[in-house]
Amino acid sequence: MKRTLLIAALMIAVVPLSACNNKRKSHNRGSSTTSAVTSGGNGNNGGGTIGVQGISLVAPNTGSVLGGEAVTIMGSGFLTGSTVEFGFAQAANVVVVSSTRITCTTPPGSAGLVDVVVVLPTNQTLRLNNGFTYDPNGNGGPMARVADYGDPNGEEQELVELMQRARRNPVAEADRINRTRGTTLDFSIYAVRPPLSHNGFLEEAAKFHGNDMATRGFYGHASPEGKNANGRILDTAYDLNDYFGNNPAINLTENIGKGTGAAPGNSLTNPQDVHDTFMIDLNVAGAKHRQMILGHGQFSRYREVGVAYLHRAPSDYVVQEFAFTKRDRPFLVGVAYNDRSGDGVCRAGEGRPGVTVTLSHASGFSISTQTKSAGGFAFEVFVPGVYTLTIDGRSTNVSIQGDNVKVDLRDGAILAN
Repeated sequence: MKRTLLIAALMIAVVPLSACNNKRKSHNRGSSTTSAVTSGGNGNNGGGTIGVQGISLVAPNTGSVLGGEAVTIMGSGFLTGSTVEFGFAQAANVVVVSSTRITCTTPPGSAGLVDVVVVLPTNQTLRLNNGFTYDPNGNGGPMARVADYGDPNGEEQELVELMQRARRNPVAEADRINRTRGTTLDFSIYAVRPPLSHNGFLEEAAKFHGNDMATRGFYGHASPEGKNANGRILDTAYDLNDYFGNNPAINLTENIGKGTGAAPGNSLTNPQDVHDTFMIDLNVAGAKHRQMILGHGQFSRYREVGVAYLHRAPSDYVVQEFAFTKRDRPFLVGVAYNDRSGDGVCRAGEGRPGVTVTLSHASGFSISTQTKSAGGFAFEVFVPGVYTLTIDGRSTNVSIQGDNVKVDLRDGAILAN
């Protein structure tokens, strides 16, 4: 039976709309001892095991030996007035956002692993062993890092790729929808925008909301307790730009959709139908879903998206979170896939997981990752320049300046788009 999609637009007000292995100094600041994290990690998203109170995650957990990296520390038991240390040095710009979240800027440090320590006003310390890596590569510090991509499934990656196509050529997108849907859309007012990078923390917020709506039987941007998209993102380790503020009851980031038996013209049978529904934005004042996806107006600065496409009987739930971080640096994104559909879009089931992708620079800098389950990958680039991108042994030069750039591996051939 054909399903349909109800969509809810974002809101822009407080009221939600419905629609190195260095020697480490001992921290002996008092007679009290603390519950501290005793295991750490240097993976891309941080690591550690949390007790009653302690540090659970540092994101990002790799940065330049020159310092200056905007970092979010997640855990429990944080108190106003706490300070943060990376190895021997104190962090700058420490803000205790809540008892579970601290933001700060890394100090300069020596190459290698260091402990991350939160010093409470009581002189107790909370520690994440080997919680941060000072990277010596390239120009005194890292030129780029593997981005926090998450692991979208095939349908979610397809939704991202459909956004990329629409942003690359909005006029052609309207023409395609008009031909296939019988609409009369005119997207000539929309400028070409750079691609979006998928983000795992935004994905976490999106999936939480989708599951919450399905489990508790409500539909809207705000939860029954009044928490909105801003609050859900702030609950993750995403380094949300100050542009969005700290009010958990507002929404500047979110599209949602739910499959129901109503809303004629809004169909929900596959990612393409979901995407087209958002782009058509039937009976939605201001076409906010479309504007968000196309990066129009106030949404032009958004660099990342996290997507949830959840099948929770009797309905499907779609949540898209768009944002940008305090660092606000460009991403090199892409997907490796076999284009069996022949339409130039990585569809669900076409992505190639586990493909090695390397970003390198003439300075000697090099960093590698592997494509995710649905074929996607991304690097966050800190130093503008011309880089070499190698995907599955095929290479191309890529100029990365202020905007996101997309390079795919389609049917074994490099394709910049």
